[in-house]
Amino acid sequence: MEEPQKTGKWKKNKELGKGGQGVVYLAVNTGIIDYAELQKAIEYLANYQYKTAIDTEHYATKLVNFMKEVDNPNNYGALKVLHKPQEGREYTLAQERIKREIEVMQKLRHPNFIKIVDTDSSVNPKWFVSKYYSKGTLSDNKGAFAGKLLTSLKAFRPIVEAVAELHKQKMVHRDIKPENVFIDQNNNLVLGDFGLIFFADEEHSRLSGTFENVGSRDWMPMWAMGRKIEDIKPTFDVFSLGKLLWAMISETPKLTAHYFKDDDYPLFNLEKMFSDKPEMKLANELFQKCIVEREKNCLSDASALLKEVDETISTVASHTNVIGKDISQKCKICGVGTYENFNIKGESIRIPARSSNGEGSNLQIFACNHCGNAQLFNKIPETWKRTN
Repeated sequence: MEEPQKTGKWKKNKELGKGGQGVVYLAVNTGIIDYAELQKAIEYLANYQYKTAIDTEHYATKLVNFMKEVDNPNNYGALKVLHKPQEGREYTLAQERIKREIEVMQKLRHPNFIKIVDTDSSVNPKWFVSKYYSKGTLSDNKGAFAGKLLTSLKAFRPIVEAVAELHKQKMVHRDIKPENVFIDQNNNLVLGDFGLIFFADEEHSRLSGTFENVGSRDWMPMWAMGRKIEDIKPTFDVFSLGKLLWAMISETPKLTAHYFKDDDYPLFNLEKMFSDKPEMKLANELFQKCIVEREKNCLSDASALLKEVDETISTVASHTNVIGKDISQKCKICGVGTYENFNIKGESIRIPARSSNGEGSNLQIFACNHCGNAQLFNKIPETWKRTN
């Protein structure tokens, strides 16, 4: 029995994906297998003559253990192999990028960044192995977070925290999208693919053309297209992170540009997609700070975004009533009914009052249409349901 062809100690199992730099394979770690012993076991069990019960049990156990090791998910990895020079475009640049990718993955320590398992030890590495996630990526699990704002935010937060650490080290990921976010066995999100990483410090030479659009067009901000590569800022990642969260909640493949709340694109608006969930207004308020048309309106980096995410999580988790002209207010007592204008003989009851700033104010009584709980409100949205 011949030892299978492999890269290092990793045997290619099947192709997982292909890009400009190289090919990614599902690979098994053959370093765990003693092929001489395996061959001996197979030859012994194939020979029906002169067997003893002890030897048969011994070699059968070896064969069973071998099969267990082959099926063990921990023995698999994602093997990225650089294209051969004649197959790849701009081979030298790709070789530098894969070297850079290995450098970054070895340096990063956040648990929500993908881990490197093995590397080509040569001066110009042509392959490396990262941890393999059998559950796939967010793009493979589109329905996992659909319509679940709080669940999405809690899963999304560690990714933002990880990117914040990246930004503190003066790096910009530039390729954040569902295809690059993996799901581990505990359903935690893990960010991978650092092939387009950009270093903002002067110690690293840039690996892209002066005006090259590096990144996935559907996930990058319009204001970054055609920009000099040295002008790339953490805002690039903040924009992409916002789109990532939108995709998790919407279960939609992609959001066109920044039109999450554009009247011409109502199908992209979470408040309209999930009209029975007032909390989606809070999601849109968060998007207004990252999925923006102009960079000046974008949060400066992932640390700033993390603060906003934490505030939104706190608000949603506390079940605070979301205020909006198109949102009926749920009763604070029973949680079933909604508040309606309370009137006597068709006349609303208004109570003159003075606000904290000393200005006059007219308070109105609203009552729950289910349990009757009454509350005083001021500045009532015109679209709230009212009784005649």
